[in-house]
Amino acid sequence: MERYTKQEVLRVYARHPLQQRTILQRVRASRGTLSGLSEQDLAVDNTTEITDQNHIGGLRFVEELARRAGIGPTSRVLDLGCGLGGSARSLASMFDCRVHGIDFSPKRCREASRLTALVGLSHLVTFSCGDFRSARVPVHMFDVLWGQSAWVHMDDKRKFIRRWSRALKDGGRIAMEDAFLKALPSGVAQHKILKQLENQWKSYLVSIQEWVNVLKTESFVISTCEDHTEQMTDHFRKLLKASRGNPDIPKEEVIAWRNAVRLSDYGLLSYNRVVAEKAD
Repeated sequence: MERYTKQEVLRVYARHPLQQRTILQRVRASRGTLSGLSEQDLAVDNTTEITDQNHIGGLRFVEELARRAGIGPTSRVLDLGCGLGGSARSLASMFDCRVHGIDFSPKRCREASRLTALVGLSHLVTFSCGDFRSARVPVHMFDVLWGQSAWVHMDDKRKFIRRWSRALKDGGRIAMEDAFLKALPSGVAQHKILKQLENQWKSYLVSIQEWVNVLKTESFVISTCEDHTEQMTDHFRKLLKASRGNPDIPKEEVIAWRNAVRLSDYGLLSYNRVVAEKAD
C-alpha cells in the first residue's frame, strides 16, 4: 500500500543536493569552463561528491553492474528511475550502447537532457518523463532493465517487475542495485530510526530475499547477488564528511545519510546488487 504521494517524492528530489546547477558549479570551479565537457567530468569528483551519479558506488558501480549484465555496443538499456541520467550517460560513454531513461520528475528529465547534450551523448541517450504505474510499456524493445538506488520507491515490487519485464526482449536481463532491509529492528530506538529513514527516502524497504522471490516468481533466473553494504556505509560516511560547511546540502539529507550509517552499523540495512535473466 502506498504511503507517499507523488508530490512527496518529487519534493525529496527538488531539494536534493545533486542538481544540474550544483554539478556545473563544481565543474566550472575545477575546470574553469564547460567547453569540451565529458561525462567523466560530470561523474567523478573525489572532494565534494557533487556528481551526476545519484547512487552508491559512482562510476565504478555502473561499470561493474553493466559487465555483470552483459551490456555491450549492441545493447539497448531502459533506465527506470534515471534521475539526472548519470548512469545512462556513463553506460553510453563506456559501452557505446543506447539508453533510454524514464523518471517522473519533469525537472530532472529536463536537466538530464541538458547535461547529456553538454557532453555530446544525445545520439545515444534519451529521456522521457513518466510515472511507472501508468507510463506506456514499450514491449520487447530492450535488452536490460536498469535500476540503481531507484526501485526502493516502488511499494508493490511484484507488480512493478511484472509490468516492466514486458519491455524486455527474449533473454533480457534485470540489473539492479538498491538498499534492503537486512534484519528487523530491535527496540524502540532502532524502529524509530528505520521509520524515519524510510520517510526521508520515501521508500519501501524490504529484504533482499523478498526481491529475489519476486524475480523468481516472475520467471527470472538470478545470476548475480552480491552484498555491497560496506561500500554503501563508506559512501554515506564520505558524503557526511563532504557535507560539512556546504550550504548546498540540506539538513534533512545529512540526517538521512547519518540514519543510513547507523542502521548499517546496527546490521539492519544492506546494499545489494542483483542481475537476473528472463527464463524462456
